[in-house]
Amino acid sequence: ISSELWQQLGNNNFIEESGWPEWDEEMLKTSEIQIVVQVNGKLRGKIKASTDSGKDEIIAIAREEDNVFKFLQDKEVLKEIFVPNKLINFVVK
Repeated sequence: ISSELWQQLGNNNFIEESGWPEWDEEMLKTSEIQIVVQVNGKLRGKIKASTDSGKDEIIAIAREEDNVFKFLQDKEVLKEIFVPNKLINFVVK
């Protein structure tokens, strides 16, 4: 059946003689990633950022997220835990 379908798709050679598909690493790369934002270990939001964004830029975007801003407002940020391309966790007091 597969040989008949192969020929119906317009290929002149046999499917058994054709090569395997080539792997293209560039097709898997994305230009934007989703990063989880936590405050004291609890999920407070998700942001989208460019894959080539730096740590400081991503943290600034995370602080501006409405739900995150609400939990950071009037509190002291003791620590910022940043795991590249995965998450940001703000430890507040």
